[in-house]
Amino acid sequence: MDYVEGKTLSQLGFPDDPRWKGWPSKLKTRLRGQLADVYVQLRGLEFSSIGALGLPTKPPSSAVTEPPGPPNGNGAEKHPRSANGLFADRPSITVRHRPMPVELVMQEVEGRSRERIIPPRKTFKKSNDYSDALMSLTDNNLDKGTDMQFDSRGAREVIYTLHDFQRFVTEEWLDPLNVGPFV
Repeated sequence: MDYVEGKTLSQLGFPDDPRWKGWPSKLKTRLRGQLADVYVQLRGLEFSSIGALGLPTKPPSSAVTEPPGPPNGNGAEKHPRSANGLFADRPSITVRHRPMPVELVMQEVEGRSRERIIPPRKTFKKSNDYSDALMSLTDNNLDKGTDMQFDSRGAREVIYTLHDFQRFVTEEWLDPLNVGPFV
């Protein structure tokens, strides 16, 4: 998987911008189909933990930091490449970073303490642990967020509803043994 510099289709005004009006509907349908194929392929990937994908930050100690040189005496590269073009002795893209749910980003933008809940590089091996972290973010929002201007009855309802929702999620939705694979 490679990062490609560019703009999103929505940044380019697809499909409403006048630049797209001249495209035959057959081409627009093909473009949408290709995007759907990418999403289907991504959906088929499975990982052993929940988090954000990333590249290794440094090569393993056994890896040489220089790029492969010209073929050596027997005609092979100094550092063999795997079928996907990556160095065979270096790990590839996998789950390496904390997940970035919207609630975490919003609290980060607002400057609230949230790194204790989902620290950088934190990944989750169990869905229950991730769910607990999301619930903690919600609690953090209630505790440190802006005043929602509720009267005492409204505040009680919010707290009761949150508590009941957390109980429902942990007791009814989640399998306590869920350890993946995750998509």
